[in-house]
Amino acid sequence: MPLDLESFRNAITSLSQSLRLGRYLEQNDDTVTTHDLDSTLRTVVRSGVIKNFEFTYELSWQLMKRWLELNINPRAGDGVTRRELYRLGFENRLIDDVDR
Repeated sequence: MPLDLESFRNAITSLSQSLRLGRYLEQNDDTVTTHDLDSTLRTVVRSGVIKNFEFTYELSWQLMKRWLELNINPRAGDGVTRRELYRLGFENRLIDDVDR
């Protein structure tokens, strides 16, 4: 049974969009005319990037755990730390670089 990765794709898209907006605001900070608006925008964008990252990170390890349970062993993720889970994902070629 294949995993439904649509929610993960959407999370990555949302994270990418928030990062692009953050970079855009950094490059064009002179277009914001008031200091208060600039500060508010930066705070909102920073919060959005952090939330998008957290959500995407959570989905990534949950999907990896489900894949391991479906394809390796139904108990593959039981009692395993996230760090160990990422190592298992690396060993099973789900991710390229476990250290990153």
